[in-house]
Amino acid sequence: MLDDLDPKKIYIVGGLVDRNRWKGITMKKAEEQNIQTAKLPIGNFLKMSSSQVLTVNQVIEIILKYLETRDWKDSFFQVIPQRKRFEADSEEKQGDLVDDKDEQQYDVQEKKKPCTET
Repeated sequence: MLDDLDPKKIYIVGGLVDRNRWKGITMKKAEEQNIQTAKLPIGNFLKMSSSQVLTVNQVIEIILKYLETRDWKDSFFQVIPQRKRFEADSEEKQGDLVDDKDEQQYDVQEKKKPCTET
């Protein structure tokens, strides 16, 4: 697990388009060449609604955001699209969702009211 970024190290972001045919090939190559590997600590800060597969661009953006903020959680929430995040990230988030749904229902009800002149 990657806890911090060391400015003296070189980081290689591994990724392959075909996860089925060559699954794990970059990890295997790193192990064969004795290259240290690490995962981003995504699971420590949020739950993903689908697999934890991110694009190379997203990984680079997360790393850059982390270097700027030194905050993994903030970096993940700013870069990972909301559609990929599990909605019940935190109780606070759940409260916000309930408020948003209530507000949307109110808006719908207001739109359904017949127009009357006063």
